Amino acid sequence: MLLITLRFFATGSFLIVIGDFGGVHKSTVGKAINRVTRAIANLREEYIKFPQTEEEISIVQQGFYQLARFPRVVGALDCTHIKIKSPGGENAEIYRNRKNFFSLNVQTIAFLI
Repeated sequence: MLLITLRFFATGSFLIVIGDFGGVHKSTVGKAINRVTRAIANLREEYIKFPQTEEEISIVQQGFYQLARFPRVVGALDCTHIKIKSPGGENAEIYRNRKNFFSLNVQTIAFLI
């Protein structure tokens, strides 16, 4: 299940293509992606930590400054596009990105601690 999900995250391929890769039906792929994604999301509080105290904030700010000379920064946000099939319908074009393929824009915030 993990391999199927990672393949989907990495390629954004159609479920049927991922299924062919893993030797399973596309419905199994969809269920695997759902289960693994939920399992990862359920671990967020264990691995995603935001600075709470003044001391923690200061440590994070010092880390960003030492790394990139960015003063007073406590976090960084980055995005990536996950390729998807056209959703169809009258609003399909809102999913087309600047590189001319349909995608979901996924945002991630990371703290240097």
